[in-house]
Amino acid sequence: MHHFPAELHFTRWAAETTIDLIKNRDKKRPFFLLMSLFDPHDPYFDHPVEAANLVKEGNISEPQPIPDKKNLPIGVQRELEKSQFIKNNSQTFKGTIRKLRKGYYASIAFLDREIGKVLDFLDKEGLTENTLVIFVSDHGDMLWDRGLFTKGAFFYDPSIRVPFLMRLPRNIPAGVRVKTSVQQLDIAATVLSLAGFSREKLNEIMPESMNLLALIQQGKAYENYRDYAVCVYRNTGYGPGHKYFDPPIHCTMFRDERFKLNVYHSISDDESSRGELYDMENDPHERNNLWNNAEYAEVKAGLLQRLLDWMVENNVWNFGSRGGEKFFTLKKNYYGGENK
Repeated sequence: MHHFPAELHFTRWAAETTIDLIKNRDKKRPFFLLMSLFDPHDPYFDHPVEAANLVKEGNISEPQPIPDKKNLPIGVQRELEKSQFIKNNSQTFKGTIRKLRKGYYASIAFLDREIGKVLDFLDKEGLTENTLVIFVSDHGDMLWDRGLFTKGAFFYDPSIRVPFLMRLPRNIPAGVRVKTSVQQLDIAATVLSLAGFSREKLNEIMPESMNLLALIQQGKAYENYRDYAVCVYRNTGYGPGHKYFDPPIHCTMFRDERFKLNVYHSISDDESSRGELYDMENDPHERNNLWNNAEYAEVKAGLLQRLLDWMVENNVWNFGSRGGEKFFTLKKNYYGGENK
């Protein structure tokens, strides 16, 4: 079925349900709500027909060209093959690429209006000043940028750079923008700090999570300031034919304030095709892979070391430094009694 009517659309249902929950809340206690939305998502033709009128044709950009495959990791080359398979064999791929991109934006436009209704209801209830609203997405879709379709074993900005918006008028001045890379794990420390958790407690239980309210107020002076972001892919997506990639694709991104390093962990890949390095300051569209550029060998080595340090630190944090003591302690505390 194409183009669900607005009154039957999941996005409309999510907004109306959220408003009902706010209306019927226990007014003597704080509340937490998660409004989960499916769109924008493929297939891109389920938005209400009228939502397409909210998109200006002239603002729909053309896809970024497919780069030279010889300069791409083998993992990305396999993703390109999958995207071509989807284009040739899937009912999802209907019409032109431009039509798909317009449908994606139309879904966002409809979503924006429905979220606006929730914000308006918060105003009506007098909750705006005292309610933290966070808007975030899990990923974007490539929409044929670089010849790729949705998401996958790659870390290009159209897929991983997602909106992260917060509103809390009493703490966050309107219009403030922070360029620091943040991650969804930062939601935890941010929310818990508002709930009364001390800085010391947050550092103990979630040292990797930044309190974004403190970050906004203090910038780089914030004691837990983190100047990097990490993305991890462990063969979690489908290849051609809706089967996991075989051999598997495992890769990790480490992004600092200027450079983005993408590493593909496969001993079968030639060293020259195992990764990507982009200067995001001078090459924001990620067109010039510096992985094999001798002038950036020191930059690459430094980022590889930081990535290795991050991976070891997280292994120690999650499993303990010897014999997994921390893992078993956490398991015992969770279940109570003896470990089983």
